[in-house]
Amino acid sequence: MSVRQRVPFRFSENGDENARILDEQEQEELLEQLKRKSDENNSQYSFFIRIVIALSSTLHILYLLKSPESKKPPIAVLFPNYTPPDGFRPITGHLFFTTLNLFIHANLSVHLAHPTHHVREWLARGDYHQYTSFLPLPFSVLFALSAPAPLMSFIVSNGWHDVVWWGETAAMVWFVSSAHRWMGEETESLRNLERLRYDARGA
Repeated sequence: MSVRQRVPFRFSENGDENARILDEQEQEELLEQLKRKSDENNSQYSFFIRIVIALSSTLHILYLLKSPESKKPPIAVLFPNYTPPDGFRPITGHLFFTTLNLFIHANLSVHLAHPTHHVREWLARGDYHQYTSFLPLPFSVLFALSAPAPLMSFIVSNGWHDVVWWGETAAMVWFVSSAHRWMGEETESLRNLERLRYDARGA
């Protein structure tokens, strides 16, 4: 019967302090613990971001349902003294851009879904996968799609409230892409750590 060797401590190269040496089983346990913690953190972050996306989507739906005569930017309610510019009118194609923004929000939600989520699996392998396999769209494409509306609002001088409203979707794309990249970097760091595992028996 072979006994797995444990090397509990080892001096560091500079001799200033003791360095803890982990054997294979301890490395596995530590990596599993780090993975669980990372998954928990990512789940919490994703849940919070989904709430933000849902709130933003709700504002766009309410804006879509408003009458054409009252399509002032929703953020105007935060500024009691807000008065729209003289002759204020919604930007041309405001219904199209609002629908497009909702489509962008849906893509952002899918980006946050786990690869094994049923929505991701349906998009990749569903009955209509030849039409949906490209979804969700890359963040760069989503950002490009969100850019024309705020630019148009700025050009027609609808006031900074309206520009900010139409630019909110672009800000959401940046926010979600940054969080998505950060979570991906954390996952990649764990993969690199797993590749760097060493065998304490040779220590």
